[in-house]
This record gives sequence, structure tokens and C-alpha cells, in this order.
Amino acid sequence: MSNYKIIPTLEFADAIKLASHRLTDFSGRSRRSEFWYWMLIIMIVNYVVSSVLSVIPMVSALAQILVMCFGLSATARRLHDVGKSAIWVYLSFAFGIMMNMAIFIPGTQIMTTFLVSGSNGLEKMIEKDPSPFIIIGLLSLLFSIVSLIVVIFCCLDGKREANEYGDSPKYVADEAEAE
Repeated sequence: MSNYKIIPTLEFADAIKLASHRLTDFSGRSRRSEFWYWMLIIMIVNYVVSSVLSVIPMVSALAQILVMCFGLSATARRLHDVGKSAIWVYLSFAFGIMMNMAIFIPGTQIMTTFLVSGSNGLEKMIEKDPSPFIIIGLLSLLFSIVSLIVVIFCCLDGKREANEYGDSPKYVADEAEAE
């Protein structure tokens, strides 16, 4: 069994440069430093985009989805580093999109009913057809559970040894045998 040396943590600029050059690379592995620094940038950009475009809700939602796409490859590689399939992030992303669409489509009617008739009108709407609320609740629950699983996996340390996704970006086998 070989010993491993740890490569120093990526600095902020190096991590951002590496992640931005690998936007379309869904294979291989990424270290926590690369992943978390990149997610920080994604969240800041997403906040700015949503703030600027908040006056046009549909455009804002589409822009936010586009910005979040930039985090998919880094998340897939981060999951690979801990030996997990990228299917987890794809499920999370899909549930998030479905949840937002389920909220947006009936959301206009729900908001109009609430503004015109108040909570009584909303209660009548729920009594008449609760299915949109059930669907939104179910999708929200699924999105939350899968997203939490992804975050937990992304917090774990990567595997020291090579796995089916490639060599470790953090640990390098030390040729000198420990005695």
C-alpha cells in the first residue's frame, strides 16, 4: 500500500481559473477548493443577474437557470472526486427546474387570486383544485432532499486513490515507502 502526499490547496484565483477553463468538462475530478470557490462566484453572479432582471420575472428565471448551468460541470467533477455519480446533481437540477416551472405556471393565477380576493379566494382555489399545490410541495421536497445530498457529498474529502473517474487531484502517491 502506498503513502500519499497532499498537494497544497488551490488559491482563489487558481481555483477560479481552473474551473472556468473546465466549464464543459464533466469528466474527471475536482478538489473542494476549486468547487467551493467556483460556487461562490456562481452565487454572486446569480444574485447580481436576478437583482438586475427582477423586473422581468421570466427573463430573470431563465437567466438564473443559465448561470446555474455553469456550476453543473464543477459539481459533477466534485461528486466524482468522492466516488459518486454525477446523476445526483442532474436530478437536483431537474427537480429545481420542474419546481420553478410548477410555481411559475400556476403562480400567476395564484398571485392574481390572492391580490384580488385575499386569502379567502386562495382558500377557495385550494379547495377547488389542490393539485398544483401538492405538485409544487412534492417537487420542493424532492429538490430539497436531493440538493442536501449533493451538498453533503461535496463537503466530503475526495478519495486518495484513483477511482473510475480518474486520479486524485489532491493526493499523489508517494514513491518512498514508509518504514
